[in-house]
Amino acid sequence: MPITHRVVVWDFDGVLNRNVPGGSMSWVPDLQRDMNVDPNAFARDAWSGRWDLMVTGQEDSRQFLLGVLQNQNAQVDVDVFMRYCFDRDARPYDEVLALLGRVNDAGVRSVIATNNDPYRSKYIWETMGMEHRVDRLFASGHLGVMKPNEAFYQKVHAELGGVARGEVFFIDDQRKNVDAAARFGWQAHCFEGDVDGLRQALGLEEV
Repeated sequence: MPITHRVVVWDFDGVLNRNVPGGSMSWVPDLQRDMNVDPNAFARDAWSGRWDLMVTGQEDSRQFLLGVLQNQNAQVDVDVFMRYCFDRDARPYDEVLALLGRVNDAGVRSVIATNNDPYRSKYIWETMGMEHRVDRLFASGHLGVMKPNEAFYQKVHAELGGVARGEVFFIDDQRKNVDAAARFGWQAHCFEGDVDGLRQALGLEEV
């Protein structure tokens, strides 16, 4: 089955980037050893119900983390701390990135659509090198809305330029996000670790 879509929209965490074993922030217990930060106090303060505000850009995550560190009298620079967090969550999914490369080689446009704040989005784009792999990165922190809100898909699609909804192929590891994309009119695939299944869904031949 040949590729029939004009644009592939890739989720980042859980698709192009492997999920952290044990879940996001599973490395928090290492904070005492690595950064001299109390992991229990950090976990308590960091998850204060404000995640949605930060990931949609309504609250500055750097300033929030600075306040968390200051509350603990932690002797660590906030930018160093953020880089530590980003590095620990950076786990490129090489097999999926290889499929991305094949999609690019086939002349099909690729973009990323992710629920991430502006700081990590910049890290993904520049430090992890996604700027060399896809045309655009659409992040909730810049769009002001998260998946699976329909407005997220509307805003991304409006930027794709002259592409019909049925010509867009969306990949995400969260079923709720995939279902929302399908309701919006995109082709949608839920990726749960089956790389060969994703290859087939993309219309790429076996090599």
